[in-house]
Amino acid sequence: MEKELTVLAVIEKENMYSTNDFGTSNIILSDTLFKELYPDYEQRISNIEIWTEKEITKEQHQQLNTLMGKEHSTQLNLDSRYDTRE
Repeated sequence: MEKELTVLAVIEKENMYSTNDFGTSNIILSDTLFKELYPDYEQRISNIEIWTEKEITKEQHQQLNTLMGKEHSTQLNLDSRYDTRE
């Protein structure tokens, strides 16, 4: 499959502890486009990050935990500032 894309943004991050000059960068694609480009997408996803503009509520945190529990995967991990708040 050949597809032409216009990249609107590249997110770049430098590792301050890195011993080389390479950082990391991400190209953001919609989930539907990613699935179209990679029919075997389930084998290609290694990390899903959810970033929010506002703090999540207790209910939203529980919803994320419930979704992860349904996957029955020991590789899933939820790190949240919500857990560290008092």
